[in-house]
Amino acid sequence: SRPLPDLVVHDALVDAYHGTGRSFTAFDKDKARGFGVHAGTPEQADLFAAAASGGLPKSRVPAYSEASRILPLEIGTKDRPWTSLEVKDMLQWDPPAFMRELESRGVRFTEDEAAKLQGAYPGDSSAYAAIEGALNRHNVDVLRYKNLYERPGEQSWIGFNPGTVHSKTSGVQLLAVDRDVALRIA
Repeated sequence: SRPLPDLVVHDALVDAYHGTGRSFTAFDKDKARGFGVHAGTPEQADLFAAAASGGLPKSRVPAYSEASRILPLEIGTKDRPWTSLEVKDMLQWDPPAFMRELESRGVRFTEDEAAKLQGAYPGDSSAYAAIEGALNRHNVDVLRYKNLYERPGEQSWIGFNPGTVHSKTSGVQLLAVDRDVALRIA
């Protein structure tokens, strides 16, 4: 496939933060509510964690949900330069609309992938796998977007490939090829 015009090559990892209202010890793509691991600024993560747990931002409330937390991450690959593709914030990351957005950026889908995406709903893991397949064929490691909801206009990232999301504190890879690999967040 031809090079994508909005594809950027990065030589260093990017510091980013993931806000959550859940207690967990690993990013599990099969249990995710959306596409990949979204991360951004500490302020974005704080707002998302608050919204996800039904409360106010952690920075403004002394009593906060025990599950709500902000995870410091590194986005990108450690062993080679990595690429990111700019997309618009899809808010709900609805698979058919997501496919149209990616197509507008030059990503091409196979007939089988397109069929899996037609009528798919947010959270459909087979639809997200089809999107991953298309992005991988175009050598896209990570997506980036200007956030429309949490701190509008600030940069956010989506790691969806093994080896593109790491714990900032422990360096542990948080999306792995092998499910038995330690995915602990430390």
